[in-house]
Amino acid sequence: MYGDAAGGHAADQVRIGVAGDDKGWQIGTEHTPCRFNHLKAGLAEIGLEIGASQTPIAPVMLGEMSVAAEFSRRLLEKGVFTLAVGHPTVPEGAARIRVQNTAAHERADLDEALAAFGEVAREMGLVGKPTPAPAVAPPARPGARRPA
Repeated sequence: MYGDAAGGHAADQVRIGVAGDDKGWQIGTEHTPCRFNHLKAGLAEIGLEIGASQTPIAPVMLGEMSVAAEFSRRLLEKGVFTLAVGHPTVPEGAARIRVQNTAAHERADLDEALAAFGEVAREMGLVGKPTPAPAVAPPARPGARRPA
């Protein structure tokens, strides 16, 4: 059996129902769908496969669990938390990371996360070309011939 913790929006809905108020709902949820679309569009622009999810969860399809786990680990090093999901939760070879924004995320937060996604995807060679390490030329040896 597999289960996910409820997202912030779901927890807020429960709190509203139990407390009988709507103060938490005013965090900015009217912008959440717009921000979610911004997040999904940014992931697609980077070149990551995000499927056709119409939910607040964007699955970034990565294939093998080792790739998803490494991608998630590198994102965490850059301050972005994601959940790597593999078999048996999803079919073998269909590992992914799950990405979700909340009403508390500002557009600037999403842009920062998207920058991290782009860096990690390039570093791992999943899109475009990997970001090369800065080239440092070795010091020339006295009397050595330089290539033409």
